Amino acid sequence: MSIYGGSLADLFETETRSLIWPIFALSPLLGPIVAPIAGGWITQNMGWSWDDWITLFIATPPFVLALFFLPETYAPLLFRWKTAPRTQDTRQGNDVTSPKDDSSSLSDELVSNLGRIVYFITRELTTVLFGLYLTFLYLMVFGFLEGFDFIFTDTYRFDIGQRYTGFTAVAIGILIALPYMYAVPYLVAVYAQKPAGHPEQRLVPSLLASPLLSASLFWIGWTDQTGVSYYSVLGGCCLFGFALMVLFTSTYHYLLDSYGTSASSALSAITFMRYLASGGMVIATEPIYRALTVKWTLTLLGSIAAGLAPIPWIFWWFGSRIRDRSRYAEHDEAAE
Repeated sequence: MSIYGGSLADLFETETRSLIWPIFALSPLLGPIVAPIAGGWITQNMGWSWDDWITLFIATPPFVLALFFLPETYAPLLFRWKTAPRTQDTRQGNDVTSPKDDSSSLSDELVSNLGRIVYFITRELTTVLFGLYLTFLYLMVFGFLEGFDFIFTDTYRFDIGQRYTGFTAVAIGILIALPYMYAVPYLVAVYAQKPAGHPEQRLVPSLLASPLLSASLFWIGWTDQTGVSYYSVLGGCCLFGFALMVLFTSTYHYLLDSYGTSASSALSAITFMRYLASGGMVIATEPIYRALTVKWTLTLLGSIAAGLAPIPWIFWWFGSRIRDRSRYAEHDEAAE
């Protein structure tokens, strides 16, 4: 999860990445959403341990393939490896031009790389704000895993399998967002005032999705009642999935384009933030729902989402200036 975004930035040019990234983004989003659908029925009919066994069976082949065949894609490191023999020739007295020798130890590399991640978490305004936003999105995803117990079981008396089948509505919303993610950039390229190729264009889909995220949480929270059909709640879940997909995809795409060869460090910092917080959310979700009820828990979360909604708008208007002040971001001088 920490390196895949940077690998895409290494492998594909900006225009090609625009076509590939929305489809690629389905995997980290659909996984946590679709898995509970199967997991609920497996737990109900086979026992909870089979969820883990089946996950192990599915995950092992890709792990083995990645371990032995996944290539390095980071261009500076590949260049260093390629020129290592030339550096050795220079040391032996041969007249061979070579790049600067990098004799740093593993500990030096770790300190440098970890220090860069700390810098991104604490000093880079772009990664701090979008890291906060993406962390909140993942709090919602993992919170929903626990919250569905209260949303559907307590109100509508669903069993385990039926309860987690409700995630189908979230998955449908994610899939609906996919054509939207392709249509909006095309319209922006035709009608928007932003120069072509600027990272801020990646944020246009999120300008609509950011308020819709808040609306979806209010929708679910205020219609989760016995007198209201559960189809209304499922409609709110579908809207949540749409907003989740658009915000995740456009935000990550913006970070990839903004940071270029430093994208892996930026995304690693954000991944660290969001999973650290999300792990705690799983523990805290049940007490929060019990104390506040579904209505007021989702009202609280919807209010937080409303407070975070301006973040994509801020970077749409001022992102270029913010990048120009960044140590690692791509600047606009070359594009102007």
